[in-house]
Amino acid sequence: MRRALWELLRPPLQGVAAVLLVAVGCAVIYGHVILWRNTVEDRDAQDFGIFLNSARTFAAGGSLYPAGAVVRNRSLYSTGQLNLNLPHTHLLLLPLTGLTPGRALTVWFAASLAVFVLCAWTVCRALAWQLPPLLWLAIVVYLLAWGATAAFSLTAQLSLLLAGPVTAAWVAARQQRNATAGAWLGLAAVVKPFLFVFVPYLAITRNWRALRTMGAVAAITLAAGVLVFGADAYREWALQIPRVNWGTHYFNASIAGVVERLFGVSYYATAGRHPWVARTLIAAGVATVALITFRRVVRHRADRRDESIDEDWAVLLLASLLLSPLGWVYYLWIAFGPAAATIGNGRFWERRRPADLLLIPGLGGWLWYGKMAHWGQPSPLATATFASMYFWALLSLWLWMTTARTETT
Repeated sequence: MRRALWELLRPPLQGVAAVLLVAVGCAVIYGHVILWRNTVEDRDAQDFGIFLNSARTFAAGGSLYPAGAVVRNRSLYSTGQLNLNLPHTHLLLLPLTGLTPGRALTVWFAASLAVFVLCAWTVCRALAWQLPPLLWLAIVVYLLAWGATAAFSLTAQLSLLLAGPVTAAWVAARQQRNATAGAWLGLAAVVKPFLFVFVPYLAITRNWRALRTMGAVAAITLAAGVLVFGADAYREWALQIPRVNWGTHYFNASIAGVVERLFGVSYYATAGRHPWVARTLIAAGVATVALITFRRVVRHRADRRDESIDEDWAVLLLASLLLSPLGWVYYLWIAFGPAAATIGNGRFWERRRPADLLLIPGLGGWLWYGKMAHWGQPSPLATATFASMYFWALLSLWLWMTTARTETT
């Protein structure tokens, strides 16, 4: 009787759910359009505007890291928004310097979208999932709504472009094409050094071929940067690091981010400025995450199943953001493929266990937005919770990934 009743009610219920999901998706897209318009018109293309301005200044014969750069007659550097991209990263931007800022941003956005679509297609092919249309729709709406997408709309960062080589490396690793995986990893890591977390992983798993090609590609890219921009550009880049003063932004989901929000110079109410406490907590947190991550890799280094590779990469990529001093939420896209595969492999909806409760904040915490980060202020407790929701989401998801192997063995 129950099955017959369900078969009778299922079509209309699924129809209602589909309509609701489409409505939510359209509302989220409309929000992104408004956010993107604000980024372009009121914020001078935010981070992308800073990167492009650096490349244009260099192309005009100036420094790649000008001390008082102006984007559309607005001094962004006065607010502390420095260009932290390494010099060789601007090899991507030099071809855009001859375009107007608007056209350059259009090309950048189109390239980012194309890389994302290619990544999504690659992930779907690699996992060969066969899901009902309603579930695919729910996944799409979730990805539109999660924080990493909003962060890209706000900043026009290179996160979607970075997801390209990382996804290609992961797929190559699953196919045991180790040299190719290492090459893609080298390209990604030399752009964002927190991805060098894969060096000890490759050494532990004795994947020497991948390690060699990773080092070679990183060295070649670095050499190209020195050749084009000069060694002084790297010195100027390094001199900017101590000037970073926005690490307490709620976009920073790292261990250092949440600790500095509470015990440093913060946008939010603190528990007092205590540099020694902050350094101690950051060191302890980083050591703990690194120890758990690599202990897991060592224990299962001989297991080369696709599921094991998915789990290893998901844990490492999420850990890299926790360990980085600036683990910005928009970089979460780099872990999309391995994390999705690990969640699918775990099949938590069939084999429930207490650890699966971590997925509630681990997935739900990304549906958090800027105004919500200011809830409860001024209050250190609100800073540790509402203003640090992305940290707790990242930590919860990473913790769940570290236990996911029990579901596939």
